[in-house]
Amino acid sequence: MIPVRIKTGKDTVYSYTYTQKVYPKSRFFPVGHAKDTTITLKTVAPLYRDDTTAIAFSEIQMIKKDWFKNRQWLQPFGWILIGPVVGVALLPAAAIDDGKEGVKNWAEFEGILLGIAGPPIFVGTRKTKYDLRKKWELKAAM
Repeated sequence: MIPVRIKTGKDTVYSYTYTQKVYPKSRFFPVGHAKDTTITLKTVAPLYRDDTTAIAFSEIQMIKKDWFKNRQWLQPFGWILIGPVVGVALLPAAAIDDGKEGVKNWAEFEGILLGIAGPPIFVGTRKTKYDLRKKWELKAAM
């Protein structure tokens, strides 16, 4: 049995009301006498209901299981990985500033960042795959 959420075909409206100071002479700068204005925002969201779906063992073709339950530890490495991506755009600036030697130093720095962030992200995003058609067999435990 797999828990699922199913749309009911009905919608609900959420209303948010807040007060904001509005300046009559400019939208971007506080010029003129401020006036309090009440703003109401409405959003329409679909309603869901919880249900379960039964799937027979014979219908399951593949199961993928993460190596790690919690992947929060990958987040700092993801932030480090942003460095080389942004660094590619800044590479011409290094070439203009220091010439060939600047490009070489910048490429080394990007390589170090990739070397630090790449392997943990690669290992942390791995999954074990069980192909139930060819290699594995699924049995119910009694």
